[in-house]
Amino acid sequence: MTLDSRADAHDRLAELVVELCGVGPANARTALDDAFARNGDAGDQLLNIADAIISLRNGAAEISRPV
Repeated sequence: MTLDSRADAHDRLAELVVELCGVGPANARTALDDAFARNGDAGDQLLNIADAIISLRNGAAEISRPV
């Protein structure tokens, strides 16, 4: 996977997390980045999405909300 296609895939995954959780794009990307860091790049995107959603629902990734 090239860097460009990886970035596109990351953006699409973030969009999915936004739709499923109702958070902003920055929060979704942060949650996904954290999930990737915890789980590694093993190619299991479902695990990373689930991890990100769980983190967001627990309030762990809400760091970029504008005031």
